[in-house]
Amino acid sequence: MALLYKGFAFEYIEVDPYRESQWWLEISRKRAKVPVIVAPGGKASGSTTVIDSTRIIEYLENLSPDRNPLFPYTPNDKAELGFWVDHINERIVPYIYRYLEAEQPGEYRETSRAALIEGVRELSDAMSPSGPFSAEPA
Repeated sequence: MALLYKGFAFEYIEVDPYRESQWWLEISRKRAKVPVIVAPGGKASGSTTVIDSTRIIEYLENLSPDRNPLFPYTPNDKAELGFWVDHINERIVPYIYRYLEAEQPGEYRETSRAALIEGVRELSDAMSPSGPFSAEPA
């Protein structure tokens, strides 16, 4: 989403991070995490590899800070953004994967689903109806 928002061209390759092939381990710097960006320009390999959503967003912002900025400029707004980034990483993303891996109905699947919905609801409640992303802190 950040690549699209900032207007960068890219090639999307979907991988299953739970299937740790040799190729995937090499691409993800032996972390087997998603997402990963491999960008031209870097040290010996001629490319830069960035893993983790938060690091990738920071990288994209540093590449082009004036093109559709992703981060606010004031310390208070940056702190608020940090809270919601952590919220997504702690209260949404893990439950997406837990829900998806729970192939059979049952308590684990339903608990994961409920936690995911609550995490998304909390984020949604904080979003500004007029944009760009979040409302003023309460």
